[in-house]
Amino acid sequence: LTAALGAGLLALSVVESGAQAATAVKFEFSRESDLFNQGKAIEYFESKYYNAENKWSLSDEHLQEAVNLGQAALSEPSLALAAAQVLYLFAWFRRTGEIIRENILAAAQLFERSIAVGGCDNGLTSDGWIERACDIRFGQAAILYNWLGETDKDPGQGEVLRGRAYDFLQYLKTVPRFAGVAESWTSPMQMNFNQLRFPDAPSKPFWD
Repeated sequence: LTAALGAGLLALSVVESGAQAATAVKFEFSRESDLFNQGKAIEYFESKYYNAENKWSLSDEHLQEAVNLGQAALSEPSLALAAAQVLYLFAWFRRTGEIIRENILAAAQLFERSIAVGGCDNGLTSDGWIERACDIRFGQAAILYNWLGETDKDPGQGEVLRGRAYDFLQYLKTVPRFAGVAESWTSPMQMNFNQLRFPDAPSKPFWD
């Protein structure tokens, strides 16, 4: 898988030791189960996002906690999926409405990093693929890289990012689970895992 997809564009800059990573995490986590960590991280940040002020956003303090979690995931691989989900679900925007582009890039990179942690490859059975949440790891990485590429002000960098998205799409097409839809998915924006269950209904991600 690593050879097929190549090296990522890791933009997160702070690499911490295992002990330092642990102190940056404000919730219980496991070094054995990244799916457990995903659940705990979402539970922790949900209470800060859906807050008493009803702003459906993170304060600057808690945005920094999300960034710190992403940095901790560099030295603790079991946190990659958790950090990716937190940055993706809760840390796109400041309360002013400003998009935090570096958090979106970090989320994409951490979803990518989580693929190896989850052991996701095209040799898995469909049940194994689903149990390891491989749809999420691959799908979110592809869609986020595609968005980043389409919105990058640097045409060259945008092309690199879009290329990364298409790398994930092409790899997904080699996974037996997607044999029935591989030919119809020609762009990351056509990916929709509901299509596997409802093959006759038009479906694709909806982004506005």
